Amino acid sequence: MRKTALIVSLILTLLFETGLLFSGIEENIWKQFVNNPNKAKYELCQKMIQDSLYGPYEENKYGEKINTPTQLQLINNNHLYNQFLKLVRDIDPYAVELAVQLYPLTDAATTEDLCRSLGTIIKIKPEFFLSVLKKHEVTNEYVIGRMISMYPLEEFVDNIEGRIEETKERIRAFRTVKKSELVELRNQCIDILSRYLIRLKKIQKEIGGK
Repeated sequence: MRKTALIVSLILTLLFETGLLFSGIEENIWKQFVNNPNKAKYELCQKMIQDSLYGPYEENKYGEKINTPTQLQLINNNHLYNQFLKLVRDIDPYAVELAVQLYPLTDAATTEDLCRSLGTIIKIKPEFFLSVLKKHEVTNEYVIGRMISMYPLEEFVDNIEGRIEETKERIRAFRTVKKSELVELRNQCIDILSRYLIRLKKIQKEIGGK
């Protein structure tokens, strides 16, 4: 009897140490966050992003991390990712911060969906949008450009006039930001959108628009 108990004890110890005992029982932390976004869950998700960015995970030929915990638990789960992006569009502050940090782990359509969701914040809370970019040291012009000039497909995919007006409105929104520590970033965003507006008007003229 003692021998059997010892064997069982050893098996349980092995399962616990390898994480197999509770695999499938512990809920996906991103699902926990989506269901109840709060500071504690935000910090867990943030730690996973950092681990995914800098941990010893496989890289593709471009040096980008692939098959990381964040990608497997969130980005590759379409339903959960869409739920998360809805939180971003609803301007949940924790979700917005996580979205900005997620950018380097996304690609193709997942990047575009992320940027479209982030961009919807600009006209509503431009100062908050800029403050999150500044906090997480987003300075690359290409990245900023994608975040501020990608618009919802269902509204703007074949609507050049709509894109022009949306761009003007985002520029106007950024101009309302007066906080001194955000002025440089504000001006950078306005400059990017102003150049984009010129391109849009050129396209409008080429296709015979007004």
